[in-house]
Amino acid sequence: MLNNNFFWVSFDPHSKKPIPYDQRSSRHLEAALRAKMTDVTLLVDVEEAGFIVNIQLDLVGGQHVQRSANGTGERSVRRAES
Repeated sequence: MLNNNFFWVSFDPHSKKPIPYDQRSSRHLEAALRAKMTDVTLLVDVEEAGFIVNIQLDLVGGQHVQRSANGTGERSVRRAES
């Protein structure tokens, strides 16, 4: 059984600092992972606006990747438990 005290973060590609997803997005990613989905689309909050991203879930190695829908960027995504 999976721990329910989870959170999801992406890593800024320049500073390498973790950027937490909001609670709604984290729950969406968690549900997708548990359903063994490999492709998730989210609307994330960025500077008072929405930004569409696609997340490829790596069900084997946990090396998830976020790509912007407009093709401008890519970053690592990780799941962690507290």
